[in-house]
Amino acid sequence: MSDPVQIVKEAAVALLVAVAAFSGGYFTRALTYHPAPTRVQEKAVAKVEKAEDASASSATSAAVEQQEKVHVVYRTIAVATPAIVTPQVDHAYPLPDLAISVWNAAAAGDVSGLPSASGGAAAQPSAVPLSALLDAHTADIEQCRTEEVKYQQLWDWAEAQAKISAEAVK
Repeated sequence: MSDPVQIVKEAAVALLVAVAAFSGGYFTRALTYHPAPTRVQEKAVAKVEKAEDASASSATSAAVEQQEKVHVVYRTIAVATPAIVTPQVDHAYPLPDLAISVWNAAAAGDVSGLPSASGGAAAQPSAVPLSALLDAHTADIEQCRTEEVKYQQLWDWAEAQAKISAEAVK
């Protein structure tokens, strides 16, 4: 399975390249002289605008639907967690301080707070129960998947717009 963070990075880079390419061409064309459009050109522009509007409406509907699917999955997991990880499980499987330090360092993107060795105080049980860690992880992954869906939908929309523009040029 692909790394969601890598997918988001690749989509963001591709989108930036596409925006730069399209905007650079727009500003170049904007500085040149264009005679008044003919009736045929006006109809062609109206046709392209109608196709763009339909594409945008379809992309918006698909994005909302996909994001709702993500939320349903993770809401289901969040509701199921207390039944799976009971207070007895929390008590029987304490998380070591080291695990919490690693989690917090990963969340912050900063390794300076990591202990130097796994023994000693770092191996002591933490006050953070397993259920709290799972709740935080579920919320983080839900946010990641939601953003992944948003970026994919944005990418799909950009590709659809490119196709519409390419057809208009023919």
